[in-house]
Amino acid sequence: DVGYLALAIVHASAYIAHSPSMTIAKYRSVFLSQRQRMLEEYRKLPITAKLDDRGDTVYTTWRMCYDQLKPESRELLWLIAYLHYDGIFEDMFRRAAQNMRSKKYPLPLTDLESQAQTHVTRYLSTFLDTDGNWDTIKFAEVMTDLISFSLIDFDRVNMTYRAHVLVHDWAKMVVPQATKLAVESTATLLSLSIDYETDNKSLAFKRQLGPHVSSVLTHNLNIGANHADYLKEVYHCTGQWSRVLQLLQPLVRVFKKVLGEEHPDTLRSMNSLAYIYSNLGRHSEAEQLQVRVLDAQKRVLGEERPDTLRSTNNLASTYSHLGRHSEAEQLQVKVLDAKKRVLGEEHPDTLTSMNNLAYTYSNLGRHSEAEQLEVKVLDARKRILGEEHPDTLTSMNNLASTYSDLGRHSEAEQLQVKVLDAHKQLLGDEHPDTLTSMNNLAWTYSALGQSDAAAELYHTAMSIAEKTLGKQHPATQLYRKNLKDVQN
Repeated sequence: DVGYLALAIVHASAYIAHSPSMTIAKYRSVFLSQRQRMLEEYRKLPITAKLDDRGDTVYTTWRMCYDQLKPESRELLWLIAYLHYDGIFEDMFRRAAQNMRSKKYPLPLTDLESQAQTHVTRYLSTFLDTDGNWDTIKFAEVMTDLISFSLIDFDRVNMTYRAHVLVHDWAKMVVPQATKLAVESTATLLSLSIDYETDNKSLAFKRQLGPHVSSVLTHNLNIGANHADYLKEVYHCTGQWSRVLQLLQPLVRVFKKVLGEEHPDTLRSMNSLAYIYSNLGRHSEAEQLQVRVLDAQKRVLGEERPDTLRSTNNLASTYSHLGRHSEAEQLQVKVLDAKKRVLGEEHPDTLTSMNNLAYTYSNLGRHSEAEQLEVKVLDARKRILGEEHPDTLTSMNNLASTYSDLGRHSEAEQLQVKVLDAHKQLLGDEHPDTLTSMNNLAWTYSALGQSDAAAELYHTAMSIAEKTLGKQHPATQLYRKNLKDVQN
């Protein structure tokens, strides 16, 4: 009756196993009685949703399982339908539930966003106890219900849930909401779960969301500014600058139109856009934006407000990228003095300014001065942020480069090996910071006469950069040049 179809057999077995009084004979009777109704429903589906010549059989078994689900299990299936079918994990839902009361979006919610917010908030509230704490047991019960009918399964290696790709596609057909609202609800779930934090736990969480954000964006190419403002953070922490740009450019336009050119959120988004331009090697465009933002912040906020000082620092970094090191130094000295006075010696922003000034000293050939600052920053960041925080690793990389400039290559190598291992573990092999670490270590290997090891690292960095950044990106061109030099 089920045509020896594996998926149909799996779900028929799940249905029988879940119903204590259900025998194979009784199941066959129910299946045959339901089949005509299900076949009529199947015929109404769009052609893209149909499986094959026997799809009606599989559809019938799925539908019978679906009809047995608890109401809260069905609702979870609706939310999962527009996520990626693999790598679904509890923390997405937990973080969204715990953030939903305090989440602030930059723009007033549209009618569609408001409907989705109401729906998701109501549903996630079922997993919070009376004190507002996440109820892991209740969430597990819902997932177990879905697993018991073989609509999803659990990946014990990665500790995540997944749905068969065909079941996942079918799930979109049973969502009772209009498609726009269903996709919006999933986008709301994701944006509620995302924050702007840069600690290792937050970064690791956001990196896991990548496939799910991409899935939502596939179904809604014109995602609203409120969601885009958070979803871009996922691509940002994985160094996918082109994807960040796709979300950020429309976001800036909307903020300018709705909030005005000099609203803090507009200026923040313009600063972020300039940062992305810089990471894409478009430093002149970055400079133009940063000058505009800085002028506005000086006028609206004042010279020594944290946002103004941060923007001044950003502009100085762009001057460094453009080779205008003396201009960069003038700005950085001014900013560092102000931050020490306003924020204190060991505030994270003060340490960033100190780090940037040290980088400029290196570019100006003042390596001993750079070393003094970098040692101070690294010690503070290790103590305050921890050994493997991204900022600490940046400081370690910078100090290693200064050791190389001073001819202390063995000391540089020790730091660079440590940084590269941490970047691979925390960011992945393809993150731009990981590629920078590869390039730096390769340069040190070359200086130590280890040409083969250097060439291997340069080649790896270049190959990855060509794929992720593009063949014409300045970083790709640098790795290519370095590889050619070491081979010759």
